[in-house]
Amino acid sequence: MPDKFLTALILICSYQLVVAQNDLVQPIEPPLIHHSLKVLLDPSNQQITVEDTITLADASPATAITFSLNSNLAISNHSGDLQILPADAPSADADATAAAMNRYSLTLPRRNAGQVLLIYSGMIFDIAEQSSAEYAQSFSDSSGIISEQGVYLNKGSGWIPDFGNDLLSFDLQVEFVESASNWLAVSQGDRAGKNAWTSLQPMEEIYLIAANFTEYSQQAGDVEVLAYLRQPDSKLAGKYMDATERYLALYEPLLGDYPYSKFALVENFWETGYGMPSFTLLGEQVIRFPFILHSSYPHEILHNWWGNSVFVDYESGNWCEGLTAYMADHLIQEQRGLAVNYRRSTLQKYRNYVRDGLDFPLSEFRSRHSAATEAVGYGKALMMFHMLRRKVGDDAFRSAFASFYRKNRGKRASFSDIQAAFDSVTDSDHSKFFDQWVNRIGAPSLVLNGITVKEQNGGFVIHGSIDQVQEIDPFMLDVPLHVQTQSGIETVVVSTTQRKQSFDISVNSQPLSIATDPMFDLFR
Repeated sequence: MPDKFLTALILICSYQLVVAQNDLVQPIEPPLIHHSLKVLLDPSNQQITVEDTITLADASPATAITFSLNSNLAISNHSGDLQILPADAPSADADATAAAMNRYSLTLPRRNAGQVLLIYSGMIFDIAEQSSAEYAQSFSDSSGIISEQGVYLNKGSGWIPDFGNDLLSFDLQVEFVESASNWLAVSQGDRAGKNAWTSLQPMEEIYLIAANFTEYSQQAGDVEVLAYLRQPDSKLAGKYMDATERYLALYEPLLGDYPYSKFALVENFWETGYGMPSFTLLGEQVIRFPFILHSSYPHEILHNWWGNSVFVDYESGNWCEGLTAYMADHLIQEQRGLAVNYRRSTLQKYRNYVRDGLDFPLSEFRSRHSAATEAVGYGKALMMFHMLRRKVGDDAFRSAFASFYRKNRGKRASFSDIQAAFDSVTDSDHSKFFDQWVNRIGAPSLVLNGITVKEQNGGFVIHGSIDQVQEIDPFMLDVPLHVQTQSGIETVVVSTTQRKQSFDISVNSQPLSIATDPMFDLFR
């Protein structure tokens, strides 16, 4: 049956990827900018002090560069000639959770144009609030918090200068005032000492998480597996670290080596479900739900391949959420024999939430902020990848995504890059498939018409048509039909590109019923 082959995919730990000579791991392009950060945190007073030594790429002498920084942070020392610029008018698509920013112009000294020193300090405290009252599943968001409960800083916090560069690298050393001397700091990348982290791999942003954590650690091959809990709980930490080891062992043979030297479960002080490069930030209630270990947790681990290693080219659409949902959430359900129910629920969400005026193509999906955006950006994309897997088969599906990962690690990638990987592996042109599902809105609606049965040559011939009855133009589809006969079920696939597609199906035993896509393998 179709639902068995992703289960088989999971179990093939001995699967060996054959890498063509022109498909070797490509060197990661150097980041445009490097931040060397020394940070002092004072949680009780919600204060941060940062010394940032910035190495710029391709900086020429006496060149003025611009950057933005959280408006609550005052620059006390700098290299070069610094001027504050007039504020830009907020754009319509501005991030509502981002902090208010000041913009600066800095003219670099001729003697050291490639390096900038900035020292700045101030308060960052933005209460976490739910970002969308309309979307009941959404967690609260914050542009950044420094408090006695903990520290959460990301790109939207504006806690490091943003020069507009696409990707960056960093090293980070964090110290705390005496009243928080027992605190620990966590960031992405590699451990470089106590409360010190570094990444020479390109990153989209730099996170800084801190609290009075208890740290747990164990080794899974070359990967350090960590848990940072706000209250000591060795049993809970052990469950998550063991689960991390299992999921790494699951995904590495399928996609390629895990891209970082550590993965950490980090407990947050409000309810979140965030996946960052090399760690996940989950709320204190969330991590204690037993089902999280088999649902959200593998999803966040897999994001280290999709979204946090191969980055998303958002201008052409966010592919990684649907792909991660397919290879994590759907995968787990298929292991349990429940993938049909999962796909049916996915289609129900699209039917229930995507009304007139709310639909949009995958090429316009950026992030989830409503039930409709989830139904399209996660659900439609998930179903697209399921149809693609059925179209090319298991081996090609695995090989294509392993190739996609090798070629695009450390870079931004698009649906077009995924298509290129499948075209190369299968030696076929999948442009029509991708164009239809990435750039079109809507979904097909299918009915069977004119079903007749005739005895012929000792068997039976079923005649009928598959009709696409949606208002919009017909889709190119491979429609599975299941025929129940007295001897069992026979499955055939009817390819169609038109409103009405006739078919004739020959069976040896008396047919009893016929069903269109009963396993919910099509997006419809």
